[in-house]
Amino acid sequence: MYIQSQKNTKNDSKGKRVNSCSQMPPDLSSGFPIQRAVGYEVEVGDYKLFRSPEQLMEFAECASALEFRPSISVMKKDETLLHSEFFDLKADISGEKGSMPYVEFVTKPFEESDQGHEDLIKAFTSLEALMWEIEKISGLETNFIEVGRLDKHGVVPPQYRRTVIYKKGGGVGTVQITLGIAMNRLKGLLDSIVDSGKDQWSKNMWSNSLSDMLLETMSIVDRVQKEVGMVFSSELQGFLALIAQTLYSAQIPIRSYPKSAFMILARTDYATMFNMLPEKEVLTKDDGALWQKIVEVLCRENETEDLEAEFFTRGVYHDKKHPVHLNTLKGLKRKDWLFEMAKGKDLLTQRHFPKRLRAYELESMGGYGDKLDQVGEGQQFKGPILEMRSLDYSRPFPFWRNFAEQCFELTWMLNRGISAKLGQRMFFD
Repeated sequence: MYIQSQKNTKNDSKGKRVNSCSQMPPDLSSGFPIQRAVGYEVEVGDYKLFRSPEQLMEFAECASALEFRPSISVMKKDETLLHSEFFDLKADISGEKGSMPYVEFVTKPFEESDQGHEDLIKAFTSLEALMWEIEKISGLETNFIEVGRLDKHGVVPPQYRRTVIYKKGGGVGTVQITLGIAMNRLKGLLDSIVDSGKDQWSKNMWSNSLSDMLLETMSIVDRVQKEVGMVFSSELQGFLALIAQTLYSAQIPIRSYPKSAFMILARTDYATMFNMLPEKEVLTKDDGALWQKIVEVLCRENETEDLEAEFFTRGVYHDKKHPVHLNTLKGLKRKDWLFEMAKGKDLLTQRHFPKRLRAYELESMGGYGDKLDQVGEGQQFKGPILEMRSLDYSRPFPFWRNFAEQCFELTWMLNRGISAKLGQRMFFD
């Protein structure tokens, strides 16, 4: 699922744009819910998965991966190979046909509290120990290890004991974060990412592509306020910035599956977030005249001014033999998505996507519907759930914990109403 950010090198008056439990549950296949508080996924794309050593040998005997025809089935997405108190080792696979499954770690969600912070440290310390085990054992005689040999780190179901982790490369992974953020702190979250990209020390630590994109989208929102002639709430400013980055990102040729285009993915749907705006009544008054004006100005400034255009403008890459499918997700126009969300329906979800036969391609986009997270001091606020997909570069596993901890601290502080910056150490020194 890891998708490198893409850059658009077009220059204009606005400058360059950048896109981009201690007790085992009865059903291991369910795993941890990726919602509530702060949860993490770490994708290790160079750790490939095979059902058995024999299947790996069959693969190795082929001249290339394209010739591989497994005698037994390959791993499926979300199969849980190992379950521990704080994280699961799962199988993941990209949307491209013929892709080999690889390792993904999914943590439990950590509540915004001292206990949650303590559990996070335990989780990533345990995860690092498991990674060292894979590196140590697989490096002795071969470049693979059977999952059953990792059972001191968690519960391995019998059917997965001979599953093989094949090291195509080192233990480098991409940390993705799913978090709940109070609606009135959404702009603060986006601002903090922008600020992190300005710091010289962080140039090689944080994903500047996202920072650059958000810098431009926040500037666009400022221009919209001036042209419309009103000061937006922080909730509306953050919401419009999310919309702008979503619209702009959907113009790139999407690799493998739709959500790969988006650096920030809304798991709570946009209709629910619209309903939380302080200006909701004003925006929908007179048949939504003000909302229509805001949308028109926003899209013009965002280089997505053609409201009649298809939402996924340039199609989807599905596989190498047939790289572009222009009609795969045809049927959703920009205007329909923007105006229907104000009427209570997010068309960019499996539930409401107009082209029903292809709706499954949207996967988890808006998949939580109207579910919100309880955040802030005493969990007194409700906030939408977001997945930060391109917040970080790939990095070696000894550095995962530090990054995860900083993101946790940032989210906790923002939801408590305290301004903070990504990468800034807070009260856990």
